[in-house]
Amino acid sequence: MLEAVLVFWTNIRYCSPRLEGLLLESMNKRCLFLEHASSVTGLSNVEGLRARAESAGHIPECREVFDVAVARAVAEMRVLAEYCLPLVRVGGLFVAAKGHDPQEEVKNAEKAIGMLGASMLQMLPVESHSPYGQRTAVFCSKDRLTPKKYPREPGTPAKEIANRLIQKKQRNAKPSWQLHYDKGL
Repeated sequence: MLEAVLVFWTNIRYCSPRLEGLLLESMNKRCLFLEHASSVTGLSNVEGLRARAESAGHIPECREVFDVAVARAVAEMRVLAEYCLPLVRVGGLFVAAKGHDPQEEVKNAEKAIGMLGASMLQMLPVESHSPYGQRTAVFCSKDRLTPKKYPREPGTPAKEIANRLIQKKQRNAKPSWQLHYDKGL
């Protein structure tokens, strides 16, 4: 995926040589690799920043200043949106790389995307070497400022989603006395 980002960035740079980019990576080893790969490929206006997206979204120099944020499929769509949309300026784009069939995941994320100041634009299939032969690029348009409380602390969005799923299962589960009673019938 890193190679794809660099190839994408190289192609964009030929169209607009003054374009600048920030490659955000939480692990120092990968961040150093991205900076090295950028310099080897001649991308002079690319900088690597070692930080978590949750933290970068609260740094004034990073908050709502980027035209485009692109995220690989590292988390559920609601979580990716919370991490990336605070980085995108109003009028900018958030592009999420998702699997071959993300319709339900994206539908479940629409409310969160709206709360974060964006709206769904479209989903486009992308040729891939994955087992299914394709992946999906999900495009969101940033319509208004993201509330200051987002992104939340690291891990909070994923924990909240997991807690909701557990609560839903508990609401649908039969009480233990009823399970024993049903077996006796």
